Amino acid sequence: MTRGNRYAAVRRAFLRTAAFILLAALLFTSAGGESVRCSTLREAWLLGRAAEDALVKEVCFSLPPEVLMQPHRVHEDKGTPGEWDEHDAVWNMIYLFPSVYMMSYAVFPRDGEMQADLVFYYRDGVRLNNAYRKGETLAGAEKAALDAAAAIAERADPALPPRERLFALCRDLCFVLSFMDPRDAPEGWDVQNCVTALTLGRANCQGYADAFFLTASLAGFEVRYQNGWNRSGEGHTWNRVLLDGVWLDLDLTWMDAKDGISEEYFLTDPSDPGSAHVAEESEWPLSPKAP
Repeated sequence: MTRGNRYAAVRRAFLRTAAFILLAALLFTSAGGESVRCSTLREAWLLGRAAEDALVKEVCFSLPPEVLMQPHRVHEDKGTPGEWDEHDAVWNMIYLFPSVYMMSYAVFPRDGEMQADLVFYYRDGVRLNNAYRKGETLAGAEKAALDAAAAIAERADPALPPRERLFALCRDLCFVLSFMDPRDAPEGWDVQNCVTALTLGRANCQGYADAFFLTASLAGFEVRYQNGWNRSGEGHTWNRVLLDGVWLDLDLTWMDAKDGISEEYFLTDPSDPGSAHVAEESEWPLSPKAP
């Protein structure tokens, strides 16, 4: 298994359980906005991605029932189409919204279609960066994490070219971070977020990506998270950075090599067929697979 994410199956089960726990509350909560009618899962994904970029908390859309039953990659571990239900496609959409750490949802029939209400809970890096931009006061570990990220961002010389500044940020982050498998983490340590990463120095791939997002954002770069797999099909999370109008991959977890910092995974082309990364949306839900 990759050191990036050994717990995809466990996390999926946890997210689905949490989604069902919050289902009743969602059903009796007024929608945060008007429902948008979509005809394909791609349209629903693009709607959710736009909401994610705007840090909207709730997204509501409807789809024809048959659309949710189309076979996609998420159904491959199911036996036959009869074992699928309308929830499978929706609850797996969380992996298509990389800055969302947790998503609750409701799926129910309305006016001949299936209504889907999603509620987004954003990663700590997003929340802390947003709080900084708004001038909100933080306390405790969150304040310490934000201060640590800001200190690293300030050390990157603004006179340097963007690529060199980014590499300096990565070098400094790798100096303070060490990889930790979540199963080895002490009780109470969540190594999947930037707070633990920047205050305790331990992170898995999500923690590395979260810490980089916060630090690079504070330094003025436009950054995103990216969920997907390595070439062996194992789950992983990394970042994308916008440079000269082009989004490039940056994997801080893999850059943090035992014998120093590696440039192999620094600002690589995500469209390169030889890339070590496979983006989540590259297979689903952009094109349904044949039954």
